[in-house]
Amino acid sequence: MEVSNEMKRYSVLLLLPALALAAEPARRHADVPVKVTSLGACSAGDWVYVYGGHTGKMHSYSSETASGRFFRVKTAGGKWEELASGPRVQGVALVAHCNHVIRVGGMQPRNKEGDPHDNHSLKSVSKYDPNAKKWVDLPEMPSGRSSHEAVVIGDKLYVVGGWEMRGKDEKPKWHATSLVMDLLAKAPKWTEIKQPFKRRALGAAAAGGKIYVVGGLGEKASTSAVVVYDPKEDKWSDAPEVPGSGKHGFSPAAAEVAGKLFVSTSDGTLHRLSADGKKWEAAGDTSKRRVHRLVAGAGGKVLLVGGGLVEVEEVSPKEPPAAE
Repeated sequence: MEVSNEMKRYSVLLLLPALALAAEPARRHADVPVKVTSLGACSAGDWVYVYGGHTGKMHSYSSETASGRFFRVKTAGGKWEELASGPRVQGVALVAHCNHVIRVGGMQPRNKEGDPHDNHSLKSVSKYDPNAKKWVDLPEMPSGRSSHEAVVIGDKLYVVGGWEMRGKDEKPKWHATSLVMDLLAKAPKWTEIKQPFKRRALGAAAAGGKIYVVGGLGEKASTSAVVVYDPKEDKWSDAPEVPGSGKHGFSPAAAEVAGKLFVSTSDGTLHRLSADGKKWEAAGDTSKRRVHRLVAGAGGKVLLVGGGLVEVEEVSPKEPPAAE
């Protein structure tokens, strides 16, 4: 996702579990050592991992402004540890599988600073093994993707939305298909799934064995629409739109935490999908963030990573309304 340089460093926002009755004392994670935006983030085991990002000015991209650095910190807090670096990239998706971290696609500028932008979406997919402390390449995607999202259900890796940037002389191609790959197959390969939308800068999360695709930017405007993919039925369906204006559908953050689906939008609202899946409940207020990441933390907490702010807040989400 291509974003501004308002954020001076990564930050982490802690939210208590959905049924918490009182807030715990505020707690701050140490700042990540690199000042970036447009990062990838996920939780795996007892760790939160962050990768890559943009270090330059808003909409100013070059090979010097993309980061390939990789860090982790305990979900309960502590010092950040720097891990094996990789390609310089922003707008990358980061997901977990069996305590490993998988890096999917992203945008890589190939021009020098001050030269015309030459941005390329990557096909590459790699897995980080924390025991071996190294990256291992997985099968490439059929085409490059950035400003996309990825989720894991069981042993299958899904990639949704995004576009393919193909350099300074070609227009980006908007993707009309999602992808899936069985990570445990003897010969893993990608299969395409037709998707009923073309969007980038969207949010996505797996909950209840289904993929929820939230908001995003279409070829003409942003949207707050939510669509759901059921892998068992191989069917897409509509879910309730996230409340608020369409502009808040640009780069929302989504995650499943303790069996609940949460979405954080740029207006500073935390939403939770109701138990019956028919409406969104207001789960709390946060600082206004955009292009941030929502990550499951320790003890059922929710972590908000990045988004243009350095402050760390702890919020107790409101309980669901009592059943009538």
